[in-house]
Amino acid sequence: MNSDTPTTKIIDFLRQGNVVSMLFLGLACGFPLALTASTLKTWLAEFDLNMKEIAAFAFIATPYSTKFLWSPFIDGFKIPYLHKKLGHRRSWLIVIQILLILAILFLSTTNPEKSLFLTAMAATLVAFLSASQDIVVDAYRIEILPKKMQSVGVTTYIYGYRIGLYLAGAILLIIADQINWNIAYFCGALIMLIALITTLLSKKPDTQEVIEPEIPYRKYIINIVVKPFMNFTHTEGWYYLIAFVVLFKLGDALAGNLTFPFLYKIGFSKTDLAIIVKTYGLPATLLGAFLGGIIVKKYGFFKSLLFAGIIQMLSNVMFIIQDMYGDNNLLLITTISIENISGSIGDVVFIGYLSSLCNFRFAATQYALLSSIASVGRNIVSGTSGFIVDDYGWTIFFIASMIAAIPGILLIFKIKNVKREQEE
Repeated sequence: MNSDTPTTKIIDFLRQGNVVSMLFLGLACGFPLALTASTLKTWLAEFDLNMKEIAAFAFIATPYSTKFLWSPFIDGFKIPYLHKKLGHRRSWLIVIQILLILAILFLSTTNPEKSLFLTAMAATLVAFLSASQDIVVDAYRIEILPKKMQSVGVTTYIYGYRIGLYLAGAILLIIADQINWNIAYFCGALIMLIALITTLLSKKPDTQEVIEPEIPYRKYIINIVVKPFMNFTHTEGWYYLIAFVVLFKLGDALAGNLTFPFLYKIGFSKTDLAIIVKTYGLPATLLGAFLGGIIVKKYGFFKSLLFAGIIQMLSNVMFIIQDMYGDNNLLLITTISIENISGSIGDVVFIGYLSSLCNFRFAATQYALLSSIASVGRNIVSGTSGFIVDDYGWTIFFIASMIAAIPGILLIFKIKNVKREQEE
């Protein structure tokens, strides 16, 4: 019997314990993201806050868009004592995860009704530490797994990530509904202990030494940020690509920023949101990702982007219908299923297209910059979305989100003929 079969490789991989590590580290990365996004906005929706204030919490996600700025420091700086005991990546993870647990505990003690600013500061701290954890986990995953097992590790990580999003968006909502939000977030800090235990039990990578930059930090940033961007600008019509990256998911993000507050305001309980939105939303998201991959493979990027852009825009019609009929559970299942399938198709097509734009020499940095540009644009516009709701109501807001999707769709015809060479 061949000892090098795929089954044998997977069994050996499981024996190493790396699959379990990637699963729980993925959970640790997905969980705090939801704590400062949809779950937090549902909490805010309970108080006498206007939608301008709630929507502005989208700016809390800024650390996820700018984490490349401090990733060189995490790469180069060795934590005294812990570095020798645990290795470079695990020592950073331990410190960050302890601070992250403390930050979530701090968030659990705040009261948005009494001090919205304090809640915002605590949530921003959680987001910063969560983004920093992402940096280290990504590097640790690359170091700990053999090249031939990277795809299995990434898949396992993504499953863990989705479980983390589910726990923060479903389990915590039920706890908040049955007890209160402070206890829910306290439980969230306890759940993050899983990450700490996982890091302590994980193995050291075979290679512990990190190559530190031999040039000043300022020049290092120029090499990893400025030069890749300058390479991108050598493409004729590159500004159309940048505009497209900013605008393609704009309408989808505008509506998504206030989805949970909208559903809560029209009469759904936190338990309804946990059971329906998260339970039906997860398989719909996975189905959309599967369909997105098939669509790109069969039709190529131009037709796929056009299709994805249109269905993302039209999916917001379901929220207008939901606004008309209120807290109808069957309609909510349909609304969330359509929204998640279309959004997931859009994500797969969009991520695939962004990857195709990156030059092989600068692939990692150019992709990080493009994804950051996309998220920064969405955060800024999403953060102002509450003004539309407060002034004109939910139906006009969702119509506006559909209109916001049109420029991105039109730009697809502009970028069709913009050619990027991945090898130079």
